Amino acid sequence: REWTLELGGVTLDPFDCYVLGYCIANSRQPWNLILQSCSINEECVKMLVMVEKGRAFHYIKTMDLYGINQLGDEGAIVLGKMIIENKVLTSLDLGDCGLGPKG
Repeated sequence: REWTLELGGVTLDPFDCYVLGYCIANSRQPWNLILQSCSINEECVKMLVMVEKGRAFHYIKTMDLYGINQLGDEGAIVLGKMIIENKVLTSLDLGDCGLGPKG
């Protein structure tokens, strides 16, 4: 069984991301996350990583962060370090997430 969560356009703050990470980490099931334009920033990514030592990332099958999310370069680096350990990830969309010199 796998879960799909679509929160496109819902603003998520760091605490919301911590709670989301906790739920994912403790479900022990693959997740498809649609988080387009959720205002996710570097702090939000760090909160996801803090939960259970990043265990939430082990269960993310697809992650769509396209749109008004401002991960920045540091947030992308944090995300990249965690997904290296992910064995189920098939798709990651970081379009228009404030990466690179032009943001």
